[in-house]
Amino acid sequence: MRFEIYLYIGGRHFDAESFSVQADIPGSCTKEIKEIGRRGAEVCPNLISRLQVWETPRVTASNHPGDDVKALLLHYKRLNPLIAKEDRSTVACWVTIVGYYDEGEEPRGFSFDHETIGLLNQFGASLEIDAGHDLSKPT
Repeated sequence: MRFEIYLYIGGRHFDAESFSVQADIPGSCTKEIKEIGRRGAEVCPNLISRLQVWETPRVTASNHPGDDVKALLLHYKRLNPLIAKEDRSTVACWVTIVGYYDEGEEPRGFSFDHETIGLLNQFGASLEIDAGHDLSKPT
């Protein structure tokens, strides 16, 4: 299994372009994504909002993504004052771990120590974990 991690921030009223200029992180990007339902809630397609987001470069993580999340947050800690300026009632911050698995590979767990949880709290960040088949390898 291989992992990628990244940090992103966004919301309905978030100015991703302005944030990108202030953050000045080489390789970062801005984009528009569809907001989806939360925790299995059914979503009416006519009511789907579009969110403006800013995203750090995606980093290939080790086989211990819990440790890599801590390293990512420590690396981008200077963004905390910028994130703190945002209206957190309409803007959210996430750290995303994407796990890519090979055919026949079993899922595996990982954990986060108290320092990593504390850093997530300092950023006001949620943790998002996704997994999918590794399409970079031939089937």
